[in-house]
Amino acid sequence: MSKTPGTSHTRITTKKQATNFIAITDLTSLYLCRIPRAP
Repeated sequence: MSKTPGTSHTRITTKKQATNFIAITDLTSLYLCRIPRAP
């Protein structure tokens, strides 16, 4: 058993945050790519 029970929970939270961050950056990059194309 691990000595720190909060580690796995923190790891899950970090993974969720990373997924959210990637999704946000993906959307932002798509949005930014579309702006220069606009007249």
